[in-house]
Amino acid sequence: MAKLILFGSIVVTFFSVLYFLIVFDIFQHAWFYIFTDVSAQFMYTLNFLASVFCMVEVAEPGYEAITYSLITTVSNTVSPLSLVISYQFLAFFPALNTQEGIATDTDEVRWDFAMLHMLTIVINLTSILALPLLP
Repeated sequence: MAKLILFGSIVVTFFSVLYFLIVFDIFQHAWFYIFTDVSAQFMYTLNFLASVFCMVEVAEPGYEAITYSLITTVSNTVSPLSLVISYQFLAFFPALNTQEGIATDTDEVRWDFAMLHMLTIVINLTSILALPLLP
């Protein structure tokens, strides 16, 4: 399972790096954006599926349902928490706080978004540090 999650994390990182082609106007096409976004979400789903498979190894016999509900609850709790944390990160990049700032599409806005996206990638990659904890 750890290998599957590691592979999924590497593929998610690859598709996240493809966003830089869009940010810096190297390849800006709507279908390319959709492809990178859908592919990254698909790999996030596979990572969640792998974590659910690990649940069978972790759960005591007879407690599989409650262990699954605990894993699902923690997974669903992370979404609102990550939204709050991402708003806090946005405070460091004032050009990205308003629609007017983003609409200017200056080099400063592009570099701010690139730095914010790089920060997101690094934070996502830190989850790999938890892989040795898996059974």
